[in-house]
Amino acid sequence: MSKGSGDSRYVVQMYGITKEFEGIKALDDVDFLLEPGRVNCLCGENGAGKSTLIKILSGAYQCDGGEIYLNGEQVKIANPKTAKNLGIIPIYQELDLIDCLSIAENIFLGNERKKNDFVIDKEREIQEAEKMMADIGCEMDVRKSLGELSVAQKQMVAIAKALSTQSKVLILDEPSDVLTGKELKILFEVIRKIKEKGVGIIYISHRLEEVFEIGDVITILRDGKFIGADPVKDMTRKQLIQKMVGREVDEDVKLQHADPGKPVALEAAGITRGKVLSDVSFLLRSGEILGVAGLIGAGRTELARAIIGADRIDKGTIKVFGREVKVSSPTKACQYGIGYIPEDRKMDGLVLIQTVANNILLTVLNQVSRFGFLKEKLMRDTVDRCINQLRIKCSGPNQLAKYLSGGNQQKIVVSKWLATGAKILILDEPTRGVDVGAKAEIYNIIRDFAKQGHAIMLISSEMSEILSMSDRIMVMSEGTITKTFDSNQVSQEELLEYALPKSLKTEV
Repeated sequence: MSKGSGDSRYVVQMYGITKEFEGIKALDDVDFLLEPGRVNCLCGENGAGKSTLIKILSGAYQCDGGEIYLNGEQVKIANPKTAKNLGIIPIYQELDLIDCLSIAENIFLGNERKKNDFVIDKEREIQEAEKMMADIGCEMDVRKSLGELSVAQKQMVAIAKALSTQSKVLILDEPSDVLTGKELKILFEVIRKIKEKGVGIIYISHRLEEVFEIGDVITILRDGKFIGADPVKDMTRKQLIQKMVGREVDEDVKLQHADPGKPVALEAAGITRGKVLSDVSFLLRSGEILGVAGLIGAGRTELARAIIGADRIDKGTIKVFGREVKVSSPTKACQYGIGYIPEDRKMDGLVLIQTVANNILLTVLNQVSRFGFLKEKLMRDTVDRCINQLRIKCSGPNQLAKYLSGGNQQKIVVSKWLATGAKILILDEPTRGVDVGAKAEIYNIIRDFAKQGHAIMLISSEMSEILSMSDRIMVMSEGTITKTFDSNQVSQEELLEYALPKSLKTEV
């Protein structure tokens, strides 16, 4: 098969794909092939061009150069509707679903089953939706409102919705981002069932262990260029990382455990809020990294939001360096030296329509101004330091945050709080959607922050991250702390045991 010609053995062929944004080449002569019934894992650092490539394939962007073939026939994908009609269905990180509609209504939204031109056939939709959910191994009442489902269940509904249109190509962009343990196994089983139907799958994930578990082929991009495509069986993790980042990355976290004699930076006692938090008490010392483990819905994020004053508590006390404080808002938390990197960067951590520089400076305006006047040199130095320290890939400080990749957006959120010099830092999923190279950089920054005597509360769904980064680990389930461990005296299995809700323990 020659480059630039159609071949019906492939469901997708992309050749010489080029795309520029504001003079910056996001993609430069990139090739991509996908066979039916196979999983091609698209790998690369943040800003490598992965999202741009799939947006071109799904019609969200138009390429500046190159050719696209579908089942051997050259096609021009003018918009998402064209892509959908061709059987190309993307499922992005932010699910395109509506909470107030039922599961069945979501599955057929925009593709309704009708009795005639004016009347929707509700019964037919319910019957077909039940069959679709059963086909992917997720039987549930499809009349139920989507808002009642867990994030993992919503992910399955999104997949069923994609399959309702007779898709030939399914694009999964970070589908496991908020999934853990059992939920992840269900997702992989669903993907295997979809493969058996002959659907070609493009899988994007920063969790490299998933690539080796579910993938057939790995396609690697770096700085917008095609580096190579190899069968998963012929690739090692170390080789993959080297090709992704162009250098060796030390993934081993060398943690120096905190001094237990250091002063208590943060003390929470009896924190209670409705049904989500119940009598939560803990200590966090200066120079310590306290890991918070648990499954989705355990109350970890709710605890963080309660501490920074984003959500009002019903009862309980908070002390900062021995002094009881009333944290009534995130602004107050900042004044007390508490910084917070939120779980949802786009909703709570960034102003997407503002520049990289403005986002970084939001938390330190009082430090870069005097008598109400901004110090431009100090502002530039602060922004440049943050961009260089976390290797934020952008065209410059004045690029809008919304045009950056998800991982680079996350780096901005991390950098703006590190710039404050907060004595206590609460990190909620700080490496979510971040590539392996950037993860290592963020880990080093977190460790350096702790070595300087700052206190860190680290919330993560990745058990390996919690185990390797933490001095102590407290496990949460159903809004309470079930157990606290020294990190060197606990296994991943023990953490999971204490993280399980009582109902699941009973089932086991």
